[in-house]
Amino acid sequence: MTASFVLGIDPGKTFFAATLMNSTREKLWKGREFAMSRDGFEQLKSSLPAGDVTIGVEASGRIDDNLMAWLSKWKASCRDRNITLIRVNPGQSARFGGPKPRRDQTDGSDSDHIAEFTRVYQRELDAFNCDAQAEAMVRVVNERRHLVEQLAGIKCRLQEQVMVCFPEFTRIFPDPLTKLARAVLRETPTARVAARRKPLSLARLKSERGGRSLGIEKARQLVQFATHSIASACEDHDAGALVFLIDQLELLEKRIDAIVQNLTRYAQQAKSETPAEGGVSPARQIQLLDTIPGIALVAASTLVLGTRGLTRFSAGKALSAQWASCPHRKKTGTSLDQTSMTTRGDHKNRAMLYLVTQSACTSDPAFAFHKWRMIQHGLCPQQAVCAVMNKMSRVIWAVAARNEVYDVNRMLNQIRIHHARLWKTFVLLHKDDPKIWKKVNVEYRKIA
Repeated sequence: MTASFVLGIDPGKTFFAATLMNSTREKLWKGREFAMSRDGFEQLKSSLPAGDVTIGVEASGRIDDNLMAWLSKWKASCRDRNITLIRVNPGQSARFGGPKPRRDQTDGSDSDHIAEFTRVYQRELDAFNCDAQAEAMVRVVNERRHLVEQLAGIKCRLQEQVMVCFPEFTRIFPDPLTKLARAVLRETPTARVAARRKPLSLARLKSERGGRSLGIEKARQLVQFATHSIASACEDHDAGALVFLIDQLELLEKRIDAIVQNLTRYAQQAKSETPAEGGVSPARQIQLLDTIPGIALVAASTLVLGTRGLTRFSAGKALSAQWASCPHRKKTGTSLDQTSMTTRGDHKNRAMLYLVTQSACTSDPAFAFHKWRMIQHGLCPQQAVCAVMNKMSRVIWAVAARNEVYDVNRMLNQIRIHHARLWKTFVLLHKDDPKIWKKVNVEYRKIA
């Protein structure tokens, strides 16, 4: 009989701590440190005894990416033993008490805790499947999330800088973030600079070649407003700060556009697949989610790659729990009976799920009906969207697991079976809304 072992790893920047135990919970060594280098990886491989190994690595952002990539390559090339690689969620392992309470908080005790958690739950945890291209796209999606946050901050700072450098500028350009407005601000970052310019030279300003110019009328108004401006920031460093913000804004937008193009090329690589061919690839899952109204390419990429694949979940309710969109009930006797959304799960993807659900409720009759039905039950519109999020996550999982494009008529058929009377009322109230009936068969629009 082949021996089996469990290896728990707590990764760090320069080294990682590892604990090895056998199937009977006997520790062969605890808290042994290895360098985070190729020599350290090879030393770890040579230290393991013969037999099958289940490796649990605590997820640590990007710190463990190199280690996971090396372990995946070793797993693919290893023929003399079976290796199971698991990426342990620190939020789950932190709630695991184990047979004995922890008395210290060190790298060695952390690796021991991860090994014990992996040994107990190894049959219930999902094995880590390393796809180099998919992992690269995961990093791209995470980068885009951070860039979008930075972009929102730069826009706010730019508008604040305009208010002190040239507050009358918003009379001509209500939105100073447009391309033409930014081109004008580059030439006239402060009211003092604009007052010295001639209207004819400003009238030729364009945002891009072949684009619309400012025009002589707006140029004259701009100079006139600058002459009587109340701006307090008129120094050269104030103008430099404004131009610097514009450069940052354009650089972020350029990088975000490049990321979107990379995601588009990645999604287009997927061909027609079936689950029998080894599962649905993440690229194919992005294509399938793109067929759901309200979910565009970027949102689909964020949901699929941010979850590292949808088909690894056993059911739609498991995916809903992962996205923190499922209901959570508290009941004790007769004094307490409350229902709310769960606080556990991925809150960043839940925010994306809320946005796509809100969009689907305005462009898809099935989701619009479920939102309207929840409002009839006494929920406010925001609560109704949160309730429909649970439905959206289950639909997303079904579309990805079955490798089928979204069909709104199939959902409407189920609604007519289970909510016949409410569906007639909904059609009667929303028959004049052309936006939600674009891809619906005529039979579902008729009022019986």
